[in-house]
Parts: sequence; structure tokens; C-alpha cells
Amino acid sequence: MQRRDLLYAIAWQGAWFASVGGAGAGVPWLGPVAAMPVLLLGAWGRWCPARRLGLTALGCGLVIDSGLAMGGLVVFQQGVTFLPPLWMLVLWPLFALALLGPLAWLRSRAWLPAVAGGLAAPGAYLGGAALGALTMPRGALPVILAVAVGYAVATHLLSRIRP
Repeated sequence: MQRRDLLYAIAWQGAWFASVGGAGAGVPWLGPVAAMPVLLLGAWGRWCPARRLGLTALGCGLVIDSGLAMGGLVVFQQGVTFLPPLWMLVLWPLFALALLGPLAWLRSRAWLPAVAGGLAAPGAYLGGAALGALTMPRGALPVILAVAVGYAVATHLLSRIRP
């Protein structure tokens, strides 16, 4: 792994904790502010693929997280009933840009991104619930299943966007 990719991976996790922890602590603006320099780091020198990936990821996040909210599976802190808040949406381009750097190895096999996304993403939502950024009114199992399917599809789609 290159130094830049390692730096992005660390900064990405820091931005995740700022977004989710900030929302849980009642400071929802912290995540988007922390994400901006991380997004610049991830996009630096690869503007075209970063823009395509980031915007596509934002669309995926809007669809998946709105679906979770409208279905009553998730209630986001500082969000409206049917739309995910900005602190949540900013996590999607952060994730997508990792596919250009520290998670680029996922692109080596057609099935690998779907499996990795489906297995890893539910943990992030459980972590978000533990930090108080969201609640799961119908319990964790329906959220885990919905997020696993949604992220499997989204991660596969995002990994197919060529740099």
C-alpha cells in the first residue's frame, strides 16, 4: 500500500468517526467539515474518476439510506423522516474514493466488491447505532439484511466505474 493510500485510509476512518460520533453527540456539522479535506486528499490528481465515483456514490447513498428511513428501519439523528442527513451522505463519497486507493484491490474480481460491501457495511450501521447517530426501531436484523444487500449492489456498481 502506498503512503497516500495509508494516509487516506486513516483520514477516512477519522472522518467516519467525526461524522457518526458528531451526529451522536449532537454536533452534526462536524462530519461534513472533517470530510472536506479527506475528500480532497482522495481526489487529488484523479479528479475525473473521483468525481464520477463520488457523485455515483452520493446517488447510491441517497437511494439506500432514504429507503432505510422511509421503510422505518433507521431513524437518523438530525435528519428528516425520509432523507438522510448531510453527515450521513458525506460518508458515501468518502467510501467511494477509497476504491481508488486503499480498497482498489477489491476491483480485481467481479464478485469481490459485492461480497466485501455486503459483509462490512452492516457493522458501520451497528457502530452508528452504538454511537447514538441512528436508531433501529424495528431491531438490528432487518437493518443488517437491508444494508448488506444495498451495499453489495452499490459496492459492485461503484467498483465497475473505471478510473
